[in-house]
Amino acid sequence: MKIKTLILFVSLVGTISGFGQSRNGTRINITKISMNYHLGWPTIVPLLEMPNYRLNIESNGNAILKWPRNCPQSRNNYLICSYEGSISKKEFKQLSRYLLKIDFLNLKEKYIQTPGPNEEPYDDLGSVSFTIFYNDNYSKTIVDENLEIPKLLVLRKKIVDLKKKIKWTPVINLNNLPN
Repeated sequence: MKIKTLILFVSLVGTISGFGQSRNGTRINITKISMNYHLGWPTIVPLLEMPNYRLNIESNGNAILKWPRNCPQSRNNYLICSYEGSISKKEFKQLSRYLLKIDFLNLKEKYIQTPGPNEEPYDDLGSVSFTIFYNDNYSKTIVDENLEIPKLLVLRKKIVDLKKKIKWTPVINLNNLPN
């Protein structure tokens, strides 16, 4: 009975911890995940509906959704350029565990399209880049130019699903409001 209790305690501590290990045994603490997502041609629609955005998620659960570049000008100078929301720490840990599972440190920095000999390069499929911040002062950026890498497709889907679940609150930038 005591052994079962000890095993349960050890497994709970491992689940709650924000730390993980890479395949080579290095201790990894993921502190922030940033995803820049671009799907097709740029459009000017409200940010929550737009297929092009930047989403930053911190280990404490804070999330910020922004335009992928500078916020465009609007006719009445009132355009919501960012939203804030949150996810649970458990959801962040699930993302972190997935990143460790796919051994993100050993993924290439850039996966680019390679059209066939008689094909034109295509640029309307979209791209995604992930920047993973870890161990307080390190980061790794991974770019999937064609949205084709299976491990990164799963990661993108997990983050997009979280984006849809978050209750977003507009961040009003008072500097952009008319006088």
